[in-house]
Amino acid sequence: MEHQNRGQFVSFTLYRVAPEWRQLPKEVRQEDKEQLESIIRQFSIQNKSQIFGATTMGMMAEADFMLFLISDNLDAVQGLATAIAKSEIGGYLTRKTDLVGLENQRTYQVGAPSGQTDTEQVSQLGLHRYLFVYPIKKKHEWYRLPLQERQELLDEQLLIAAKYPT
Repeated sequence: MEHQNRGQFVSFTLYRVAPEWRQLPKEVRQEDKEQLESIIRQFSIQNKSQIFGATTMGMMAEADFMLFLISDNLDAVQGLATAIAKSEIGGYLTRKTDLVGLENQRTYQVGAPSGQTDTEQVSQLGLHRYLFVYPIKKKHEWYRLPLQERQELLDEQLLIAAKYPT
């Protein structure tokens, strides 16, 4: 069975929690966290999106956690941000970075029994302890380079990244 290679929208959003929130009673903070988790879970189901969270504590001074959303629908990116902003903890959160892009889905062979050639779309997120995100920001100078040179630079980046699949 041939799979169509279509794009999906991806969004990395880094959030900073206001110090005032950490001063709230433990029970209130727990309720806020449970509400946020519920919003993410419900949003994921309703919008048929995958949403992964990761702490950035000790890794990035300007952010405390990151949400990574994968969806076929670009409106999901804005919808999730809006739902979180309306939550109890939303008033204590500052979005520090929003990276939105379009990524081609990749087809991976997933533990099919021997002799079976079926493949399925799977996310590799959550399988490893760390997730490294390195956005490519292209300036005007980038577009002045010949197409062949730009392609060689991108190919080199992919070769380096391929050395560290986990």
